[in-house]
Amino acid sequence: MNRSFSELNRYGLKRILMRANLQQHRKMSDIRFRLYTLGAGIAGEQKVLDYLKNLRFGFPFRVLWDIRLEVSSRQYVQIDLLVLTPTRAIIYEVKNIGGRLRFEDNPARLDKVDADGFISDSFECPVLQLEEEMAGLRQWLEMNRISSTVDGAVVMTANPVFEQAKKDGRVFRLREIRRHLATERTGPSGRSGPQIEELAKLFMRAHEPYFPFPLRNQFNIQENELYWGPICSDCGELVIRKSERTWICRACGTRCKNVFEETLLDWFLLKGRLISSEDIRHLFSLADRRSASWIIRRFELDRIQDSRLVLYSWDYSALRLPYRLNE
Repeated sequence: MNRSFSELNRYGLKRILMRANLQQHRKMSDIRFRLYTLGAGIAGEQKVLDYLKNLRFGFPFRVLWDIRLEVSSRQYVQIDLLVLTPTRAIIYEVKNIGGRLRFEDNPARLDKVDADGFISDSFECPVLQLEEEMAGLRQWLEMNRISSTVDGAVVMTANPVFEQAKKDGRVFRLREIRRHLATERTGPSGRSGPQIEELAKLFMRAHEPYFPFPLRNQFNIQENELYWGPICSDCGELVIRKSERTWICRACGTRCKNVFEETLLDWFLLKGRLISSEDIRHLFSLADRRSASWIIRRFELDRIQDSRLVLYSWDYSALRLPYRLNE
């Protein structure tokens, strides 16, 4: 399972908060809310992944995480967790929502209620989401002439209290996954372990991740509202270069590592998909072009030439992170 692009998205949102004076910024609450919901979603998916990792059955299975498949021209199905078994392709739609919950109809939704029974929040019905994803997966399998039963369930990972549950039985708590997977019908007609691996590779080749970058565009943040130079990864204040590879935070005194990596990654996640050699020189206050060329080579930036202008890009699709993301 590859690192989820949701984690990269979350990292970028944190860096926006560090690079702007958002105490007065009009978008502060929007960014913090997005960061909270994204973090909750990732945490819920990780709980399911950890649980699945420890399950053992008398048949092989494979788990894929965060899959996005094209089912028609520019139409995609996004799947949180996909489990491939000998006879089934199972979608687990993960929701990390706690508290007191009610499934309602007309329109279909999931309401969160307070102690007095009043609605405190309302969400799109996860069962409807699951049904849409299952329909999309069936369509993709048919397009690729793959025979497989499509199954699925909504998995609630925050131990909510259901005041009004869904009647069709497609809503599970985490530990009900074992029982659901154990219903697998084994026999000679099912896929073998190697065949399941080949199918998993097909899914990964077809996977088309969504790149929401640069993130500032989502919040209508202008370039001049963020500081783009090197900052301290601990406190977000400016750093001073003491030697070729040593930077010191002028506020907290931290000796900062990975300054080149963090600054370049922030550019590609937050500002834009292209950078020039002159941009790199300005970003790090470099005196000559050779230093910029060293950075370009070190981080394997892709060269793009448009007439006489040479620009460089970062390969989002390969998830070629220049360093390990901070947790």
